[in-house]
Amino acid sequence: MSLIASILIISVSGQNPKLPPGFPDRSPKMDVLPGFINPPKGYGEVSFYWWLGDTLTHDRILWQLDQLKDKGITGLQINYCHTDKGGATYGLTYPSQPALFSDKWWELFQWFLKEARKRDMSVSLSDYTLGAAGQGWFVDEMLKENPGLHGTKLESRQFDISGSQDFKTAVPENILTATAFQKVNGSLTSSTSINLLSMVKKSELTWRVPAGEWKIVVVYKNEVKTSFDPMNPLSGAKVAEKFYQRFEDHCPGESGKGLNFFFSDELQFGIRGFLWNNTFASEFKKRKGYDITSEINHLFVDLGPRSYKIRLDYNDVMVALSEDGFFKPVYEWHNSRGMLFGCDHGGRGKDVTEFGDYFRTQRWMSGPGCDQPGLGKDIVKAKVASSITHLYERPRTWLEGYYGSGWGTSSEELADATFTDFAMGHNLLSLHGLYYSTHGSWWEWAAPDNHWRQPYWENMGSFLKCTERLSYILSQGHHRCDVAMVYPVAPTEANLKGKASTETAFSIAKDLYPAGIDFDFIDFESLNRCEIKNKELNVSGEKYKVLILPSLSAVRYSTIEKAQAFFRSGGIVLAVGSLPEASDRIGGDDQKLQGMIREMFGTTYSEKNDTTLTWSQKSVAGGSGAFPHTRMYRFFW
Repeated sequence: MSLIASILIISVSGQNPKLPPGFPDRSPKMDVLPGFINPPKGYGEVSFYWWLGDTLTHDRILWQLDQLKDKGITGLQINYCHTDKGGATYGLTYPSQPALFSDKWWELFQWFLKEARKRDMSVSLSDYTLGAAGQGWFVDEMLKENPGLHGTKLESRQFDISGSQDFKTAVPENILTATAFQKVNGSLTSSTSINLLSMVKKSELTWRVPAGEWKIVVVYKNEVKTSFDPMNPLSGAKVAEKFYQRFEDHCPGESGKGLNFFFSDELQFGIRGFLWNNTFASEFKKRKGYDITSEINHLFVDLGPRSYKIRLDYNDVMVALSEDGFFKPVYEWHNSRGMLFGCDHGGRGKDVTEFGDYFRTQRWMSGPGCDQPGLGKDIVKAKVASSITHLYERPRTWLEGYYGSGWGTSSEELADATFTDFAMGHNLLSLHGLYYSTHGSWWEWAAPDNHWRQPYWENMGSFLKCTERLSYILSQGHHRCDVAMVYPVAPTEANLKGKASTETAFSIAKDLYPAGIDFDFIDFESLNRCEIKNKELNVSGEKYKVLILPSLSAVRYSTIEKAQAFFRSGGIVLAVGSLPEASDRIGGDDQKLQGMIREMFGTTYSEKNDTTLTWSQKSVAGGSGAFPHTRMYRFFW
C-alpha cells in the first residue's frame, strides 16, 4: 500500500441482522454489496425539524410527514431555537404551542413518534437551548434538587511586591493556599517560598515583607452558580434521568426503535479551567500518588521544571473524573439501548482543551460530529470527529450541515459540500433546515430549509438516496490510512507553547489532505495501546506507517516511549517545529526524555542544528514516496 493511500477495508458476506439501526458491520465475512443496493434502516438523513412558528397541529404535521416519506430520511429531530432575551447561555428557548414538555406536548410527541414510525422514520428532541444551566430546563431542575452539582473552579490572585514593607490586601473567601515566592534572578522556585495562610484573618492578608522581590499567589475556590460539575459522580446520571429517561418513560418500548437516537448540541457546563470539588484532592492522590494541594500553585505560576508535570497530571485527573462522572454514564445510557448518540460540541475539536481534553471526552459519543456552516468543508473539524470514530470504533461520524448557506443554496452546492465532507470522514448527514413553519415568512432560523420548500424538492429524493448509500458504505468495516498525527493537547495542558503546537498541527492537516495524504489525529491513550507490527502502528483496525509530532513542546511520556519503540522497529517518526521539552514523567530538564529525543532526531529542543526542507524535496527514508507539499516545515530526523 502506498504512503498516500486511503482505503476503507470492507470484506465480503451478509449484513448482521442483530445490529441496531445505523450501526455498522465490521465482521470479516461481511458482504457490502446488498446493503449498498438497498441500505438497511438507519443510514438516511436525520433532519433537524424546527417546531416553531405557528401552532403545532396533527393535520399539518401529517402533511409534512407525507412529503418526507420515501425520500431517504431516517430520523426527524425536533429542535427549538432561542430568542434574543434572557437565559444564561443563549436567549431563552423560543416558545411553542403546545408548550414544550407540557402534558399536551407529550401527547403530541407520542402521536408524532407513531406516525413517523409508520413512514420508517425515528424521532428525537435536541437539547439545543435546553441543556445548560440558567436556561430554565432540566439542568436547573437537577441543580435545585442537588446543589452540590454546581461547578467550582480554582482561581488565583497574584501580587508582585518589593520587600521591607507592610503588605495588606483583601482576599476572597474559600482560600486553599496563600504563598509568597521570592524572585531569584527573575525566576520563581518553590524552594524559596513562605506559607502565608496563617496570616489571613477575616478575608484580609497582612504580611511584613522581607527584603527582596516577591510574588504572592493566593489560590481559592470559586463556585459558579450557572454551571454544573462534570466531575461529580451524579452529573451524568442526573442528566440521563431528567432528560433522556423521560422520553423512554413516555414512550415505553420505543428505545432503539421509534426513539433510536439523541443529539447533543453545543454542550456547555457553564464552567471551564481548573475544576475542583470536595473529592478531587483525594482522587488525585489515589491516581497520581502525591498531594496536589501542596503543589497547586504550579497551575498558576511557573515554579521550575516540575510545573509542567503538575499541570499535565492535574489535567489528566480532571478529564478522567469528567469522563467517569458525566460522559461515560450518558454514553452508556444510549449504548445499552442500541441508540446512536451524536453531537456538535463547542469548538468542534479546534479548542483542544475544551472539556479538559476534547478528544478524550468526545470518545464517549457513538456519533462524534461537528457542524459545517454555510457550505463548509473544514478538514480539521471533520478529521477530529472521524478520528475519534476510527480509534474508538464508534458507529458513525455526524455531519450537521449547512445552516446559514441561504435560501438560494442550490442542489448542486448541497451535493458538492456533502460529497466533500463525506470524503473527509463524515458518514451521517443531518440537514439543519426543516421548518414546521416560516410563520408567514416572518420567522426563519439560519436559512435555508433544504426540504419541501425548495424548487428542486421533487428531485431531492435521488440525492438523499445517494447519501444514504454513501453513509452505509462509508460506515462499514474499518478506515485505513498511513499517517497518524498526535492530537496536540499536551502543550496547552502544560501551558508550554500550546498555541504554536495547535497551529502547527492544524496547518499540517490543511496541507496533507489536499495533497492526497489521508491521516488521523491520534490521542495519547490510543497511541499507547498501539501494537507495533511490520513497521506499522496497529490499533482499532488502523495500520499507521508514519507518526507525526506537531510541535509538541510538552508531551505525555508514553507518547515518546511508543514513538521510540516505533522508530526502533523501522517506523517513520516525524517532528515538525519544536521538539519536546517536558513530559508528565518529571516535567522539564529530563535527561532521560532528551536522550530518547536525541536518539530519534539527532538533536534536542535546546540544540539548534535542525534541518529545513520541504516534503517535495526529500523522500521519507523507508517510505514508498515523497510527501508533496507547498509549505516549508522544520523536520527533525
